[in-house]
Amino acid sequence: MSYVAVLRIVLLQVLVAMPSLVLSDTLAVVSRSVNQLSFYDLGSGRLVDHLPLDGEYHELGISPDAKHLVLSKYKDSSGNPGEALLLVSLDGLSQKVIPLPKGAQPHGLSWGLNGLWITDEERGFVYEFIVESGKLNAVDLKAKGAHMLVADNSLGRVYVSNRSLNAVHVIDQSTHQLISTHSASGKGSEGVALSVQSGELWVANRTSNTIDVFDTSSLDIKATISSCKSPLRLAIDPQDKQVLTSCVHEGAVDVYSRRTKARVRKTQLPLVASDGELNDRALSTPASILTHDNGWLVSHIRASEISLIPFSKSYRVGSIVTPARPDDMEIIR
Repeated sequence: MSYVAVLRIVLLQVLVAMPSLVLSDTLAVVSRSVNQLSFYDLGSGRLVDHLPLDGEYHELGISPDAKHLVLSKYKDSSGNPGEALLLVSLDGLSQKVIPLPKGAQPHGLSWGLNGLWITDEERGFVYEFIVESGKLNAVDLKAKGAHMLVADNSLGRVYVSNRSLNAVHVIDQSTHQLISTHSASGKGSEGVALSVQSGELWVANRTSNTIDVFDTSSLDIKATISSCKSPLRLAIDPQDKQVLTSCVHEGAVDVYSRRTKARVRKTQLPLVASDGELNDRALSTPASILTHDNGWLVSHIRASEISLIPFSKSYRVGSIVTPARPDDMEIIR
């Protein structure tokens, strides 16, 4: 038996011995390698349904009324820009393709006051899609590289990270106008997380290994944090106490105090990658992060698992096995 196989058996034995993370509801997960949308019961980790996809979809979003799920089609089956969204009814899983302008490469998603906001990396636009009418509003950012975004519905804005400009764009939701653009302190601005309670926008600068904290009132940077290697995504817990970032080049996740901005702990996730190799490059690459009432869920883009980590622990207590390369995920309540 190979060393890799032995390690996997040991990891599974350790996880079985740990207490399970109590979860409920349904988890929707999009997997890149098999082009599939999967639905899992969070209490048991059991696959309850799945939907084949016709290309490479990266991000997904659940509508506030939990009636629809939307996926961004990043690439088609030939590797060209996807130029579409997929609207899925959660009552029967009926599907409708929402065409985007030619050359569009949609990525980040966030639900705003009236509809879903979407970044277009290739064309340098952000769109608002109104589900009820099918209308698509476009905002020209005057620059390519828009990656992730988060809607601030308390202030009627949308914050967009731009990894080419190393900046954050601010959009007015009601007028669909670009209000301003603010430089980050580092390079490769990607992951974003919003604390409405504290008026803070957290932005991960993946290339520079830093995290900027913007004041949403002034849009000035109030703190810059030295982070782990290649911080990819960010998430804030429901109590507004902790901020988690996925560390792509470390096979780990870091937790920061939202109040003090200090690192609280690191959780190492040394899972074997799908290719079976065991080296630094083959770490399972933690990617997307999702918060639940009891803890974090972390997808592993180079493996076939989602880790479950309680808010108060520095280790994972279980996992959900998925098709290869799980990326974004959302909870359907």
